[in-house]
Amino acid sequence: MNTKQTILENALQFFASYGYDGASMSLIAKETQITKAGIYSYFKNKEDLYIAVLDHLTAFHKDYWMQKKQRMKTASCEKKLKDSFIFSIQTAVKEPALIAFWQMAQISPPRSLEGVVTEKISASRNFLLSYFEEIIEAGKASGEIQTSHSSPSLAHAFYCLMEGASLKHVNGNFPDQEEVLLTLFHLYWDGLNARETDGLQAI
Repeated sequence: MNTKQTILENALQFFASYGYDGASMSLIAKETQITKAGIYSYFKNKEDLYIAVLDHLTAFHKDYWMQKKQRMKTASCEKKLKDSFIFSIQTAVKEPALIAFWQMAQISPPRSLEGVVTEKISASRNFLLSYFEEIIEAGKASGEIQTSHSSPSLAHAFYCLMEGASLKHVNGNFPDQEEVLLTLFHLYWDGLNARETDGLQAI
């Protein structure tokens, strides 16, 4: 790992633990074991470092899903969605700081960077929603998914399911987590093929 990468990894940990305001360049320099001047040779200020961390995550995120799309080209719709769900949980377990940083960036971005952070996160989210929507559309075309609900709505619902399950791992474990997670996915998947009734009658 090169020096710049080391700085980014340590900055991610501090931003996730202390938030933008609480993570000082001095603390990051101490943890990275290089001088503040050394950090400033790569990043002109804390705002620049924060955006670099966010850009690093979004680039990794996009590259991963593009590769997954190629690898799973012939897989079933159910397999593609289930694999995506499991990956998101595995990431939360292995990299809780990454999930914590991402959630804080969405909920309370640095005030001075709110516009640019919101724009970058929205672009990343929309990329993933498009990926899920494409899977769902293919499932409808093949008959694997039979529902009148719109593909964008189903993609958003799946994204919310993934986000919620991932965040649960950051905030604390729950009993029989593997069984619960599989139940969550299967409830979603079964709902895609459930017989639909009139909304008022269902209520």
